[in-house]
Amino acid sequence: ARERLALRRAAIVFAWTAWTRRGVEREAPGARVVEHHPGIDLHRYRPAARGERTLPRVLFVGGRFVEKGGEDLIEALGEQLGHTVELDLVTPAEVAARPGVRVHRLGPSDPRLLELQQQADVFCLPSHGDAAPWAVLEAMACGTPVLASRVGGIPDMLDEGRAGTLVAHGDPRALRGALSALLEDPARRASLAAAASERCSERYDARRQFARMLDQLQDAAIRG
Repeated sequence: ARERLALRRAAIVFAWTAWTRRGVEREAPGARVVEHHPGIDLHRYRPAARGERTLPRVLFVGGRFVEKGGEDLIEALGEQLGHTVELDLVTPAEVAARPGVRVHRLGPSDPRLLELQQQADVFCLPSHGDAAPWAVLEAMACGTPVLASRVGGIPDMLDEGRAGTLVAHGDPRALRGALSALLEDPARRASLAAAASERCSERYDARRQFARMLDQLQDAAIRG
C-alpha cells in the first residue's frame, strides 16, 4: 500500500521496461509512468573480433547461480561439455569441476569480463526470475547472441525474440534444443547479434538516454 501511494504521489516514475511500466500502471492507476530504458556505455561495450577457438563458447554471468539458471544450463549442455562446446561461468558460487567448464571470479568492471562477453559465441541466462538483467544488455551491446528465459523484462529487452532467443524457464530440454540450434547456425547467430547491436544503439545508448531522462525531469519540474 505504501509503495502504491509513493508511485501515485511521484512527479514521475521511470520504468526500465514495458513489463515494469505495465506493472506500475496496473498497481497504481493514475501514476505518471515513463518507459525509460537504462543506458550503457557503447564505447566500452561493443563488438570485437573473435579469436580462433576449437570449440564454440557459451557464457553465463550470474551471482545467484541457481536462481539465474546456472544449474539448468549445465544440465542442458550435459555430455556436450568439453566435447562439442565450452562453458564459461562468471559467478561467486561454488561449482563442481567438470570438463569443458571454466569458473571465473570477476567483478562487474573487470576487463576480463568484457573480453569474455565479446568472445562468447552465445550468452545464456536461463533465469527463473529477473527484471532487467544488466548482463543481457552488456552481451547485446557486445554483439553476442543472447539466449534467455521469457521472464520479467527480458522479452522486452530482446524485442520479443527478434534480438535474441527466448525460452521458458525451468525447462532444460527446451534450453538444450535452443542452444543446439543456435550453436549449429552461425548465420542465425550473426543475425541476432546484428539485431541486438542495433537495438542497443536505438534504445540503450547511455549518452542518448541520459539526455532523454533530463528532458523528462525538466518537464516534470515545470509541471510542478
